[in-house]
Amino acid sequence: MNTSVHVLQEKRQAPRISLNSNAAIYAGNLSKPISSNIKVCDISETGFSLEGTIHLVPGSTYRFQIALPNGGQISGQARIIWKHPNPYIQSYGAQLEEIQWLEKRKLKKHLDRLLGNRSKSFTFWPLFFCGMVLYVGFKWLELVLSFGWPALFAGIALLMLSHWLILFTFRRHA
Repeated sequence: MNTSVHVLQEKRQAPRISLNSNAAIYAGNLSKPISSNIKVCDISETGFSLEGTIHLVPGSTYRFQIALPNGGQISGQARIIWKHPNPYIQSYGAQLEEIQWLEKRKLKKHLDRLLGNRSKSFTFWPLFFCGMVLYVGFKWLELVLSFGWPALFAGIALLMLSHWLILFTFRRHA
């Protein structure tokens, strides 16, 4: 008697996050959705699963628009990969095929926030403050060389203030 258990290999490339959000599906070049009564169950950087009463064809490509919980939305094109039919609600798995850069960035930012990942991109404000500290430092050195000790003490106070601003900015963007 064979008692071995066959374990299916996970095929997902990216972790999925439960979403439970509304979506609209468009076929071809239609401007009206073929269904706006679809729920996106989970989503990742590479695809999503959805449920609804609509009949989609596996292998076909559809345009989509998904509402994010933060009020934003993403749109693009996805291919239906799998279908689990049942009498009332159809379940589908979709792979993202075409999504604009900005839409992909919105999705990644949303997923990173939910997964607890910190953004690896360096934002404008920390870079701006670092540049300002260097600029003020050189100006302070000019003042110290020109006016002497009073400029030295004023510079130390400004240095402490700029240090506090940089720390505040990094904590806010982290």
